[in-house]
Amino acid sequence: MFGGRSFKWEQLKRAFISIPRDFFTSNLLTHFTVLPPSVLVYNVTFRCNMKCRMCLNWTKKEQRELTASELEKVLKEGELFRRIENVSISGGEPTLRADLPEIVEVLYNNLPRVRKMSIVTNALNTSRVVKQVEAIARLNLERNGLLSIGVSLDGMGEFHDRIRNVPRAYERVRETIDALMELRESVPFSLGMGTVVVADNFSELNKIVEFCQQNNIDLSFSILRFSDSILGNEALQSELIYNEKQRAFIGKFFHQLLQKSSFIDGDGYLYMHWRRMLLGNSKRTMPCPFMDQGIQLNPEGNLYYCEMSKPIGNVLQESAKALYYKPENLEYRKKLVARKCSSCLSPCHALVSVRKKLYPYAGFVFYLLGLKTARLIGIIGE
Repeated sequence: MFGGRSFKWEQLKRAFISIPRDFFTSNLLTHFTVLPPSVLVYNVTFRCNMKCRMCLNWTKKEQRELTASELEKVLKEGELFRRIENVSISGGEPTLRADLPEIVEVLYNNLPRVRKMSIVTNALNTSRVVKQVEAIARLNLERNGLLSIGVSLDGMGEFHDRIRNVPRAYERVRETIDALMELRESVPFSLGMGTVVVADNFSELNKIVEFCQQNNIDLSFSILRFSDSILGNEALQSELIYNEKQRAFIGKFFHQLLQKSSFIDGDGYLYMHWRRMLLGNSKRTMPCPFMDQGIQLNPEGNLYYCEMSKPIGNVLQESAKALYYKPENLEYRKKLVARKCSSCLSPCHALVSVRKKLYPYAGFVFYLLGLKTARLIGIIGE
C-alpha cells in the first residue's frame, strides 16, 4: 500500500523478472497443487499505547510473544517460509517491541526471497519510533531491500486525538512525521501515511490529502473492517458499520480520488473495488494472495491462513509447515474462501496478487481511462 511513485516503480522493476513464474504459479499451478505462502503478515505484539475507537487490541491482556530466537527457529523449521516475498509487520504497536530491529534481521536472514518489508506504526513515541526505524532502515539498506514505513493518521488536530483516545496524539504524531522525514534524507525508506475511513473523520479526509501533498508523503485510505484475529474488533461491528448515507459519502470521496489517480496507482485500484462494493453491494472481485499463498502469524505463535480465518494451530506446538499443509486445515481454507472472501474488505497484499495475475489490473486501466476521458470532455466534473 505505502510508497511514493519512485518506490512503486522500484517494486515493479524488481517484480518484472519473475512475471513469467508468478503468472504460471498464480494462474495455473494453483489449480493443481497447494502453493507455499509468498506473503506474510506478522503481528509482533498486541500491546498498544493508543485506545482507538475502531480497534480493541489495546484491551487485551498481555500475551506471550515469540522471541527473536523462537521466531528464527519457526522460520527455519520445515522451510515453509522460504518463498515469502512480501512481509507486513503490524500489531498492536510494533515499536513497543524493543527487539523489533532484531526481529527484522531474523526475517531477512531466513526469508531469502523477501522483496519488501512494511511496518505500520501509530508514531506516538517519537524517540522510540525514530530510533527503531533508523536501525531497521540501515539494515534494509545493507540487504538491498524495499522498506515502507506507514504512519497512522485519522484526522487533523483534536479529531485524531478523539479517534485514538489519547491527549496530544496528533501533536506527537506530527513530531514523529517531521523526524522521519528528516531521517529519510540520510537513510532511504519509503514514508507513507494510512487513514482508516470512519464516520468520525469524514470532514478530515480532504485535509489529510492536502497535508500529505504539501509534505510529499504517500497516502493510503483503508475501509473499516472487522476481524478478531488482527484487530480484536468484531464486537464493534453493530456500532461502527457504515450506514447507507455513509457508504454514499465514501463512494463519492473515492470517486474524487480516482479522477486524480495515475495508471500505476495501486491504491486507486483498491478504491475502485471498494466503491463498487459499498455502493452496489457487489461481491469482491479483487484477487487476494491469502486465498492460496498467504499466512498470518500472531504474537503468541498462533498461525492463520488470513485475518478472517480461525487459528489453524500454534507454531510452538507443531511446525508451521505441518499446520499449513494439514489436510483438515486446507479443507477449512476452501470453506473459508467460499464463505468469506466475496465480502472481505481487507486490502492486505491485494496488489501483490494483482502483479502476479496481471489481467485484473487491465480492468482498472480501462476504467480509469474512461473516467479521465469523461472528465476531459466534460461529461463528469469534480
